[in-house]
Amino acid sequence: MFTFSILLWVVQLSASVEESFLPTPELSVNSAKTKIVAGEKITLNCRCRCPVTRIQYFYNSNVTIYKDYHDENLMGHCVYSLDVVKGGNYTCQCLRFTNNRWIMSYESASIQIHIAGVDGHDKRLYIGLGCVGFIIVLMIVVLIISFTIKHSE
Repeated sequence: MFTFSILLWVVQLSASVEESFLPTPELSVNSAKTKIVAGEKITLNCRCRCPVTRIQYFYNSNVTIYKDYHDENLMGHCVYSLDVVKGGNYTCQCLRFTNNRWIMSYESASIQIHIAGVDGHDKRLYIGLGCVGFIIVLMIVVLIISFTIKHSE
């Protein structure tokens, strides 16, 4: 009888652990490229196994937007799409509110989005161009000064 009690306890424990987390969502992007030019449209899709109460997006580790689902009879997968306007690191998470508590998934794998001309990754190009421009102006000034000195003698 004691063995049966322990076996029953292990089964209940595994069932409660299973209900503690929802399956990890799948985050995908509608484009093969993750570096885009400002103004181009890129959409993220977070796919959760239903039923869920909420799907939320994280932008650079902060919750940025979410969508609530009120139909508990949804089956299959729920998809929440987000049009990206800022470069950065994106993840998503699924949540279900049941028995007066939130059950959540782990965050999805992250997708890093770079927007050319906006993100800090392109600052190196501007710094390099600025240095080249400064050197060209400095060379022109040196040539003008040396030309002026030669002709004044």
